[in-house]
This record gives sequence, C-alpha cells and structure tokens, in this order.
Amino acid sequence: MRGTDKALRFILDRFFCSETNLIYDFLIDGGNAWHHLPRPSDIEKNCPNPCGWGTGMEDCVLNGGSVLDGIVAEYNLTKNIKLKELSDKILKGMLLCATVSEDSGFVARGVSPFDKKSYYINSSRDQYTHWVYGAVRLFSSPLSDEAQKEDIKRVIVAIAEKCLRDVTPENDYNMLRADRKIGMVNKMWGDIQPHEYLRLPMFYAAAYFVSGDGKWKALADRYKFEALAETKPFEPHRHSTYVVLQLQYSLRLMYDLSEEEEYKKGCLEIMRSLSEYAEKKFDLCAERIQGLALDFKYKKWNEVDWYDPGVEIGGFRYLNPAQSEKEENKSFYPLREVGETACVAALCPERRVREDIPETLNRVADKVDYENHYTYAPLLLWCGDKLCMENLG
Repeated sequence: MRGTDKALRFILDRFFCSETNLIYDFLIDGGNAWHHLPRPSDIEKNCPNPCGWGTGMEDCVLNGGSVLDGIVAEYNLTKNIKLKELSDKILKGMLLCATVSEDSGFVARGVSPFDKKSYYINSSRDQYTHWVYGAVRLFSSPLSDEAQKEDIKRVIVAIAEKCLRDVTPENDYNMLRADRKIGMVNKMWGDIQPHEYLRLPMFYAAAYFVSGDGKWKALADRYKFEALAETKPFEPHRHSTYVVLQLQYSLRLMYDLSEEEEYKKGCLEIMRSLSEYAEKKFDLCAERIQGLALDFKYKKWNEVDWYDPGVEIGGFRYLNPAQSEKEENKSFYPLREVGETACVAALCPERRVREDIPETLNRVADKVDYENHYTYAPLLLWCGDKLCMENLG
C-alpha cells in the first residue's frame, strides 16, 4: 500500500464519522475525532465563537472538497468505479452542510454528530470555495449520477443566489452568517486581498456551468475581468499555503469554465507562476518535516486557554482555542503544507508537475507514526499524490 493511501486509511478510520459523513479536525486521545466536539447546547450559544474555530469541527467542508478532488483525480487515472462508494459518502456530508440551515445557500463548516443538525452560524468564503470546486469536479465526473448532479446543481445555484442577495454595499459585500448578520471572513468584493477576488465570479461561473442559466454567466462576466486584474499582484510567499491552494482552485475553475481564450491565458499565467513557486516550497517543506516530531497532542476545546482577539461582531465574541496555531504545534501546518504545495503545483494545466514529487509525498506519509499523530494533515498528502499522478497521467 502506498504511503499516502495509508494516510487516507488513517483519516477514514479515525476522522470520518458515518453519522454525518464528515471528516472532522483532530484527535485528543486514542479515540475518534468527534466524541470530544462541542455539544449542541454549546453550538447553540456559539461557544466559544460563531465559527467553531478550535473546536474540532471547523474544517469539515475544506476536507470534503479536497477529498472529492482527490477521488476524481484517482478515478481519472484508474477508471475504478468502486471509488464511487467513497465519493457518495463524502458528497452526502457536503450536502448536509449545504442544506442544514434555513438560510438557503449557507454552507456550514461542519454539523454536530450528536444531533446531525447543530452547526456554527459563521462560515467562510474558504468553505464555499472548497465546496464549489470539489462539487464541480464531481459533477463533471462519471462518479456522479443524475440525482447527485441535480443535488449539486441545486446547492451551487443556491450559493449563487445567496451571493446575489447578500453581497451588496449595504452588507459591505459580505456573504452573511446564517443569522443574516455580517460576521468574519466572508467579504467577497471591495476592500479584500488579491487571492480573494476570484471567489465571487467563481461561484457565479459554477452556477452557470451546472444550470445553464445565462443570468449566472452575465454575473460572472461582470466581475471576472476586474477580479483577475486584482489577483495579479498576489505574492504567494506572504501567505499560508492554504491561501495559495484556494486561489489555485479559483483560477483553475475559471480557466476550465471560461470560453474567452485571452481570459484563459490570463488565468494560466498566474497558475503557472503559483505552480513554480509551490514546487520550490514543496522541497523546503518536505525537507523541514524530516526533523520534526509529529506528535503534538490536542486537548478538548474547552480545556485549553482561549485566544481572545478582542473582536465582537454581531453580538458574539470570537474567542479561539487556537491549538493548531500554537507555535509548539509542529504536527499540523508543516505536514499539511507538504501536501498543499503538491496540490498547487499539480493543479496548473498545460504544465507537467515534477515526477519526483509523488515519491516524496509517499515517503513523508510513511514517516508519520499514525498511532501518535492527531491531525487531519495527512489527508493533504493523499490529495497531493492523487493530483500529481493525474497531472503526470
């Protein structure tokens, strides 16, 4: 078994909950990744924060979108229809997050396994980005059946409709929280960073692709040229790798769904530069990980000191246990970045990824002591391996 396949088995055995079909964030002991999550009563109070940051259920949609991408990549290589069993489960979890709220088009970060309906009210544009990218990949694959395509279409159109009603000057161009108030990390236009500009036209372009409704094409066209121009100053070395990956998702989807050759060329130019950057960073990340212990132990979310950024928005404090961000935690971001840089490098079309990268990914995956590792970071090693192998074809 390839090292990265062992990594996926670790994730499915310990982090994937069959009650919700979601992949949760971290372990605190020898059990699974969800028994220590906040109870529905905590979630109802948005404790410790409306995003669920640091609780262990903040990244379910990020994980699901990346897994769908990896599954489709593996299918494109192997034509193994048995992969549909896994993609069906992951899609169920993604659909749960996208339909659990009464606010149509809202995508929850995760859903409680204890009642299968409780969720934190503040999502993020990153969650929507992973949802849309992964779902479009599945929609375009033989792994999705007609009923699933219809479900995906319904959700992506609902996301686009939410953008249309929420992203207005009155809301400071934010996608609103599920309580219809402005929160954090959801601003889609205006005073945002270069890597964030393509998200809005990406969602509209995806809605046009799955529905054929020209209204969405017109909206994508309205924003996409300015968005691409605003993206060009992006400096990847100034950002975490997950930011670069999400930008690459946006660029790749806009490249795939656009018809204008000049626009595609503009997307490709940026993608190529990001891929070249990512390959260089991949080497640094893979070398750094060799000297690190990957056994940082997490604590239950309400048994750690909360980081207080001093922010109160819409009636809630955004307190954060922030265990993954702790300086002493060398298990999460350093390992995650090995996989993410490989993904970024492999996502660029018309460019062949370096052939040694999959071998290195598998070597890193084999290094992990899964009996004493507590994060979902190995998942990105598997995703990177599958995307690289698809790229190499």
